[in-house]
Amino acid sequence: MASSTVQDWLKQGSIPDEVDGVKKVAALIVDGARQDHRASPEAVARVARVNWSAAHSAAQAARGGLRGEQAASRRSQSVSAARTARERIAGLSDRPIPMADWDAQQLNVHAAAPPADGSAVSAAFVLPAYVRRPHDEDVRRRLMRIADGSRTELLVLRGGSCTGKTRTAYEAVKQHLPDWHLIYPKTADALIAAVEANAITEKTVLWLDDAQHLFEQPTGDDAAVALRRLLERPGPVIAFATMSASAHRRLTTPAMRDERDIHRNARALIRPWPAIDVPEQFTGESLNEVYRKAEEDSVLNAVLVSVAYRGALTQTLAAGPDLMDHWLHATCPYGKAVLTAAIDASRLGVSRPTTAFLLGAAPGYLRAHERAEAPQDWGQRALDYAYELRKGVARALNAVPLDEGMGAEPDVHALADYLEEHAAPLRESLAPPPSFWTAIAHQAGTPDELWRIGWEAGRIGCDAQAEQLFARAVEGSGHAEALWGLARYRELSGDHQEAERLAVESERAGNSYAFRRLMKMRPWPANAELAIKADLAGYSRALSRLTWELEHTFDDWDGLIEVWQMAAKAGIGVPDWVPKEPVKKDERGSTA
Repeated sequence: MASSTVQDWLKQGSIPDEVDGVKKVAALIVDGARQDHRASPEAVARVARVNWSAAHSAAQAARGGLRGEQAASRRSQSVSAARTARERIAGLSDRPIPMADWDAQQLNVHAAAPPADGSAVSAAFVLPAYVRRPHDEDVRRRLMRIADGSRTELLVLRGGSCTGKTRTAYEAVKQHLPDWHLIYPKTADALIAAVEANAITEKTVLWLDDAQHLFEQPTGDDAAVALRRLLERPGPVIAFATMSASAHRRLTTPAMRDERDIHRNARALIRPWPAIDVPEQFTGESLNEVYRKAEEDSVLNAVLVSVAYRGALTQTLAAGPDLMDHWLHATCPYGKAVLTAAIDASRLGVSRPTTAFLLGAAPGYLRAHERAEAPQDWGQRALDYAYELRKGVARALNAVPLDEGMGAEPDVHALADYLEEHAAPLRESLAPPPSFWTAIAHQAGTPDELWRIGWEAGRIGCDAQAEQLFARAVEGSGHAEALWGLARYRELSGDHQEAERLAVESERAGNSYAFRRLMKMRPWPANAELAIKADLAGYSRALSRLTWELEHTFDDWDGLIEVWQMAAKAGIGVPDWVPKEPVKKDERGSTA
């Protein structure tokens, strides 16, 4: 028997498996004890009388029972943990489902407009034959590399509305990952809940279609944090995100200096992963393939006849140009007014306009005689026109699904993404009518949404409306950026004392740049006096920023020394090199 085995038995109670070795060791112990005068004869006799075979069998049986109990306990804990995990996942509003159980419509793939001659299958949802383009090969190569590995990675598809982003992703996962699961969280909170419940495990696709809508929700940046944590876990897991080029730029561009960084985590999430661009048109061999397949596909054939411009097949398939025509050349003036209000709302940050808002804003978009001659049910006619199905596949306005379960949010609407992208730029420099701003009062919004709308209003010169929106955002929430917005308008109006008070409130609410911004609005030496006042109140960033800019940006040593001398007179500690008296110009270099 090895000496280590004996030591484990005698010192730690770990009984050897072989009974013969136990007997030999016991005999040696008895013989040694008999020769040791310190051992009592009674103790030696007790050890010598032990039936070591029976004792060994009893100890082994007891150890086996303990091991069995421990194993049973571990199994019970494992079963309990698995049950808890299943219960948490079962409680999610959006759960992983086998890929085979998803269809294209559920994953938000645009249906195709059926041919005008009615030759297509009379199904409500029509998909034409799929024609792969060069970007499809890039998507599939990256997808298969992730699937063959053990990591969790983000795959971003970037392109214009109705260019085929979602269809590209759908065709790739359907062909190459048929045995995987897919989870499609519809809101930022649903994504956070899925990550926290560990619902996104290996061989799962996380579907983030139009991801910008998710990341721009009030908890969108928290969702970005959750997704960044998910990317640290083992895989293979693929997070598939689609977004427009403008949204990608908006989410990944750093905030301007002194501006609130509302997409900090979304930017940190998206920027490390190179986006795959989905082109606007079919060209070259892919366009030739469309012509070949159109001989057998009536939907493709109809598109080739009516395409708005060569190669723009996906947009025409999804009735995008028809939606533009439905708005620009509307046959119902009240419907056009409602759609124009929705377009203005979209570009100014109202993501989900309510019925009350749309109908309240509409009169300002109508001519005098249209308002005077409006039928009693003009509002319903307007909504019916906006919801009219174009080419059997697309609506200018759409219902908004409930966050959980079936059905739609009552009296809440969403503008078609094609109009969001193509109609909004046509009104980019136009100010909405007064009725639009009056109707904002009926649009329930979060403080963040009100602040964003106010910022956009100020950008297009609607300052009075911006100020009102900032005031609403501040009510009950103390929104830091809205407080700064109010401080800015008070400063512009000449109410400097109130501007300073609001800047203090903004700093207290978490905006550490309020005094710096206010300081930049004031001329010399009022800006220096404000920086010193802020420093004395405990907000030192303004003074440090002013002195840094004087030294490094403007190389203005006269101004720098004067600021420090003003600070010293106010009781603020200054650097040792600052002279107590003004320095002559020819001496300034040596002082520096």
